[in-house]
Amino acid sequence: MAYVHASKADIEHLLTVGGYEVSKENIESCLHGVFGFSKQRNGEFGVEDAESSLRPEDIGKNRWYGCESLQHKTQFSGVVLGERYVGYERKDEVWIEHGNPSEVVLLEIRNDPSYNFELSQLSKRRSIS
Repeated sequence: MAYVHASKADIEHLLTVGGYEVSKENIESCLHGVFGFSKQRNGEFGVEDAESSLRPEDIGKNRWYGCESLQHKTQFSGVVLGERYVGYERKDEVWIEHGNPSEVVLLEIRNDPSYNFELSQLSKRRSIS
């Protein structure tokens, strides 16, 4: 599974420029629709509680993304010290066809052993300089 990351600063920028309120619901919508976070709940990112959950029926369920505070590069502001969301990348058909899937997800979807082997061999080669 491929990890995907999104800076909280980038999400807030996108929502503000788009004229949307910076709310938990809109942030989650942006994580899923724009940055390709999968809503698969595997438990790696903790459990929803009354404070973190959008809906009462989600309390006690595994979270589908996590939040970490560290220095990282954003798409719009450069390097910042702040929060960044982390989760697993989507693999559904809509994301593959109309989103911006990573090379890792495209390779997993293609699942061609000979092609994957050749790519792994190419990535091991170093340029001569």
